[in-house]
Amino acid sequence: MTVSDLKLETDPAPRLTHLPPTSTMYDSRNSLSTTSDRNDPSKIAPDYSDTASDELLKKLLQANSLEQAGALDEAREVYEEIAAADEAGLYGVSARKALATIADTPPQIPPSMNSGVWESANSTDDDGGKTSVRAGFLTQFPRGIEQQWNNLSFTNKLTVLLVSGAILPVAIVTQGLIGRTQARVEQEFRSQLQRTTSSWEEDYVVWTEDDSLTEAENLARLVRANGINLSDPKQIAQRQGYLSALVTQGITAGDRRADVTKSFRILTDRSGRTLAKGIKIHDSALNPEAYRQPNPTREIEPSEFIAIETPSNANLGDLEIVRQVLTTGQPLRGIELVSGEILSRLGLENQAEIPILLSSSSPDLAPAPIGTYDIDEGSAGLATVVVYPISLNNQLVGTAIVGVLHNRHFALLDTFQQLVDANSISVFAYDWRVNTNVPGRDGTRALGTLAPKSVSNPILDRPFKSPQTDGQGDREPGFFDRLLAQGNEELTDDGKGLFQEETIGNEKYLTYYRPLYNHQKELNPQEAKPIGMLSVGRSLDDLETLVAEQQRLGLLVGGVVLVGVIFAAIPIARAFAGSLTELARFAQKVGRGQTGVRVSASDRADEIGILARELNQMAVGIEANIAAVKQQEQLRREEAGQQRREKEKLQRGVVNLLLEIEGAQRGDLTVNAPVTEGSVGSIADAFNITIRRLRDLVLQVQTAANQVNDLAARNAPSMQQVSQTAKMQASETQETLKTVAQIGDSIRSVDESTQQAAQIAQQGAKAAQEGEDVMDMTVTSIDKISDAVDETASKVNRLTESFGQILQILTLISSIAERTNLLAYNASIEASRAGENGQGFRVVAEEVRRLAGRATEATRSIEQIVDAIQQETIEVQQAMETGKAEVAEGTELVNQTKQTLKRLAEITQTIDRYLQSISQNTTTQARASDRVNQMVEQVSTTTQSTSAEAEAVATSLQDLATLATSLQESVSQFRLER
Repeated sequence: MTVSDLKLETDPAPRLTHLPPTSTMYDSRNSLSTTSDRNDPSKIAPDYSDTASDELLKKLLQANSLEQAGALDEAREVYEEIAAADEAGLYGVSARKALATIADTPPQIPPSMNSGVWESANSTDDDGGKTSVRAGFLTQFPRGIEQQWNNLSFTNKLTVLLVSGAILPVAIVTQGLIGRTQARVEQEFRSQLQRTTSSWEEDYVVWTEDDSLTEAENLARLVRANGINLSDPKQIAQRQGYLSALVTQGITAGDRRADVTKSFRILTDRSGRTLAKGIKIHDSALNPEAYRQPNPTREIEPSEFIAIETPSNANLGDLEIVRQVLTTGQPLRGIELVSGEILSRLGLENQAEIPILLSSSSPDLAPAPIGTYDIDEGSAGLATVVVYPISLNNQLVGTAIVGVLHNRHFALLDTFQQLVDANSISVFAYDWRVNTNVPGRDGTRALGTLAPKSVSNPILDRPFKSPQTDGQGDREPGFFDRLLAQGNEELTDDGKGLFQEETIGNEKYLTYYRPLYNHQKELNPQEAKPIGMLSVGRSLDDLETLVAEQQRLGLLVGGVVLVGVIFAAIPIARAFAGSLTELARFAQKVGRGQTGVRVSASDRADEIGILARELNQMAVGIEANIAAVKQQEQLRREEAGQQRREKEKLQRGVVNLLLEIEGAQRGDLTVNAPVTEGSVGSIADAFNITIRRLRDLVLQVQTAANQVNDLAARNAPSMQQVSQTAKMQASETQETLKTVAQIGDSIRSVDESTQQAAQIAQQGAKAAQEGEDVMDMTVTSIDKISDAVDETASKVNRLTESFGQILQILTLISSIAERTNLLAYNASIEASRAGENGQGFRVVAEEVRRLAGRATEATRSIEQIVDAIQQETIEVQQAMETGKAEVAEGTELVNQTKQTLKRLAEITQTIDRYLQSISQNTTTQARASDRVNQMVEQVSTTTQSTSAEAEAVATSLQDLATLATSLQESVSQFRLER
């Protein structure tokens, strides 16, 4: 399923502009041809025969339905067939216009509906996801599960983390997408209903005004062109046949389709008395069982309307719109509420009379009390009425009246239903339903039912032009309008419509209501109140279906994305974990003592590559150290064997030497060892020398011992005093050393902080300089934008002047076309009066009139388009002026920002210089503190040594005295002479 499969109708209102304009759809709508002419196929243009025209019309309706259903390809094929079959005709023009519209229509995503519910649902899921992330992944698990997590491979861990990290964003995005899509679907549903209702109003109900105005104007021109004074009884008596043919034969020619049939065409004198009239009544007024049940597939035939004869001389001067025209001499038109008494004069009372019924017993949908609105007890008629004044020699002589009675006009309503497939269409006179396809409780059309007062009160109490609207009744909806539109409150394109949920049968509908105004909207728009309403409804099941489809699509997209993330996470995790796995295997091999192992990822530039290169170097170092240790161990073993042999030899010589000098052990210093070769001989020689020197030394010791004994006795007290003083000095030196060390630490801390501050200041200066450069580029870009805006404004001004010239040309063309149409119409009538001899000229005149009508319609369409373009051009000019002012203001702000950044950079540089100076001074102090610390440490060491030595000397003196005495005793034991 694709997005195009779920595409909503971008233009739910029927493209009625694809149909031929109703005022020129049929070549003989206003023709006055005779009955014999209409029965002769040879007298009718072949391209617009009944059979061919009906076939082309069916195809055009079929293509329009396909287009509304979104089947653009099938609709395009049918339009191409119509264009090929009727290249020069109106259907061909309509088909080509539809093809151009389809080609220019871009695909659209449906607007959102109210997303409050969906966002609320999402908030719960999102909060849960965030809570689990904030709580931590591992700390939520019991100890056993945590151990299982630790035992997983890095690849599996990374895969789990990637998938877990993707689930929450995908869920949030999916829920957000569903919520936004649902809101947009509901908004598009409402907009589509608004457009359909506007189409029902403008292209059908209000269109009857335009079409009736054209015919009334043509009637007036023909009467005026023939110089008939409708207020002169003699001329009326002479031209009565012509006037009757004008209003009766015109009906026969112009009502070839039931949905465009006029109910009455009337000529009156200046007092409002009817002189000639042609009346047609709908078959349902004569046969109550006809068309009672809505049937969207029924064939709509012109035979539904029956021409009737009514007495002449009926007075219509008491009809308000007629009275206004007779008073002012200006044409008027509107949707009028006509009393039952006036309709009875025209013979239309049976079609207008509809019993009043109560449609709902629910208090919420209760109608206004009967009698609130004057509907003549159910006999009034809602009719399109156009009154056109007829003047001769600047004097009002009568009027031409053309109109459509909407009560029971099922042909008009059912035609629109078949185009847009809407099962809830209604027309109201005030709150009284006079035409509808809504089924009642008994399954028949719910005629005569009353609208809920929750609808009728706000709509029918609203003037055509209010202080919030412009001259056309349109206003721009504000914030509160858009806010109300999200619920079941009013918001429309012009502030006059209303949405209402209704239950029709057992099905819920969303219905949109629009007001209808009479001729007072032109005379007094500030006070003109609606005299009726129209509505179009659509089943809410359609909305639920669209929402469900969008939800399924959103979930499908989210699921596909999540599955894609899962499948992508596995190779990504393996790619990231591959290098770490290789490093782990390398470490295992090196740990087992395997040599010659290297990591292959050493050519990478990331952290993995750095680690691989360092591990390779470490492995090389380990192998080199192992080889060196083995070599040193071999040398040590060889040296140990040599030393063992030398030691054994030396031991034997020493034993012999000991035997020779055994007498020295007993104090005999007169012994003399024999000197031999080798180490032992050298020892013996050295021993002899030592014995001799020892003997001399003993003699000296004996003498010195006597002297020391005397000196120690004299100096022992002084040395004890020196030892105590040295201890006190050593303690004070230790305290000084601690203080100096603290000062050194403080100086180094200040030095580090100062260096960090200097780095930050340098970074700030660099950032300020970069900001100044960016501001320069921004100013240059804004200047270029300003120049482009000036050039565009100049071009828009020239374009506005060109549109003004186009409008002048279109006005001239429209005037020429209208005059041509009038001449052709008059020529057609004269040809009809000429009989068989004028038929050829009549066909030519009809063709000229048809072409003139097409030119007029095309000119009006172009004028509307040019007016719209001119309005948009003026808005563009205003937007450009605003843009130029904002660009200038932006340039000034950027310049100010640039100057501020420049000053900030200068201040930052000054701070940097101060911090550099502080850092240098602090570094010098730190080095000086270190030197002081070293000197104090030396003094402390010296003091401690002195204290220890003094104490040792004092002790030694005491010991020395004792040793001297003992030495004297010991020396006396030696034998110094033989």
